[in-house]
Amino acid sequence: MKKQQLWSWRSQRDAIKDRATKTISVKVLRLQRKWADWMNVKCNALSAGQRKIYFLLFFAVMGSFSALSLISAFREDSRQVVKSAVLERRSGIPKLQSPSKDDELSDAQLGLKIKEFDRYLDSLGQSASGREQTKKFLDSHPGLMDSVRRIKEMYKIK
Repeated sequence: MKKQQLWSWRSQRDAIKDRATKTISVKVLRLQRKWADWMNVKCNALSAGQRKIYFLLFFAVMGSFSALSLISAFREDSRQVVKSAVLERRSGIPKLQSPSKDDELSDAQLGLKIKEFDRYLDSLGQSASGREQTKKFLDSHPGLMDSVRRIKEMYKIK
């Protein structure tokens, strides 16, 4: 009986999602149609020469941007043309640095680092604020614990 109720609830939820999706898509299509009709009226009001000028201007801008993107992709010394958003650092989470050749660890050193990390996480788990900090850290570094577990398996660290 419970299985049938669960099925019924899921099908109702899916029906609600479908209705919402259809409603949104109809409204978006209606808005697109209005925009296209408005643009068509504006473009039809232009002379053939003005349309050519606008087309060439659009083509030149898009072509320049595409060429710039292609050229910068193949240049090693190129700086990023379009800046990505700068993410704010969360307080309490240390900034990770990429390792250099001097930072290579021996197996024994790696084992010690992993054990230190485990002790650190265990000590954070002793208080509510530590558990919250651990959760924030692990949320911002998904897959970290899987990687640590895999390293422990590879190096047979207990």
